[in-house]
Amino acid sequence: MPADRIGFEPPSDVTGADASKLNGVTVPALGAAGTVLTVNPSGTGLEYDTPAAGSTNVQDFTSSGTWTDPGFGNFVRVILIAGGGGGGSGGSNASTSCSGGGGGQGGGVVDYTFRRSALTSPISVTIGGGGAGGAQTSAGAGNGNAGTAGGNTSFGSLISAIGGAGGSAGGSTTASSGATSGGQGMWNGGSGFGSQNSTTTINAGQSPGFAPGGGGHGGQQFGGGVNGSAGGGVLAFGVTGAAGGVKDVTAPTAGGAGANQSIPNAGPGGGGGGSAINSGGAGAAGGQGGKYGGGGGGGGSCFGGVAGAGGAGGAGCARIITF
Repeated sequence: MPADRIGFEPPSDVTGADASKLNGVTVPALGAAGTVLTVNPSGTGLEYDTPAAGSTNVQDFTSSGTWTDPGFGNFVRVILIAGGGGGGSGGSNASTSCSGGGGGQGGGVVDYTFRRSALTSPISVTIGGGGAGGAQTSAGAGNGNAGTAGGNTSFGSLISAIGGAGGSAGGSTTASSGATSGGQGMWNGGSGFGSQNSTTTINAGQSPGFAPGGGGHGGQQFGGGVNGSAGGGVLAFGVTGAAGGVKDVTAPTAGGAGANQSIPNAGPGGGGGGSAINSGGAGAAGGQGGKYGGGGGGGGSCFGGVAGAGGAGGAGCARIITF
């Protein structure tokens, strides 16, 4: 055969599946259609074998479960997204200005590839839930309630993405602080920047490059009321955060919910609720963080009424790819 060809040709007097030689080395008989020539399990010779169906195995998790080795491949890529933190509820005070609830952090993201030979199957996969939003308080109760942290997502004890912290409670006389640094991982989730008292300006939730967005902040009860701010998006994928709610004299609107994404993509933050301007009006609720891992929006404040609740954070997820 030509020198630039790799393989072997049986002698002219050999037909069918008879053995032949390559550079003097005996090779097995030709295998059946669809089989491949490979080293035998003991490493002492060659044999024909049927390859595993498909070259890639994908196992997705939106709730806790177990990863099982599919029996082929050299590498295992593990993508984890932690749960987003819930937004804080707004403050309510009948005699002073008060602040909306802070937005929750987005969950952290981890993307790591192991050698398959280094793993012992099965391995437990834990999915972090979204943190709960801060609950409403009674009318004129003062400070709101902080949101709770999102849960961690982990692959056994080997790697973990850390859940986003909850947004701080709205204050009755001072500004609320958002969750100021995102959940930790190879990529940290978006922050929830705190709303400020005695101002009509509040910041939107942070938009990271690859990780979930932070929640927006509840509107202030100051200077004619303030709209809730938008949640943070995910810049690398062109995902925008949810819109903030709109202020009103008695019936402000709630923050929008972050749009859910397909697994394993990071979700945007929920919008903050709008504030109520007139005495006795209720603040609006913050929006829920989008799947996967978006921070919840903070609740809107009000003047003596019932302030808005914080939005829940988006749940986490995991994708495990063997190839």
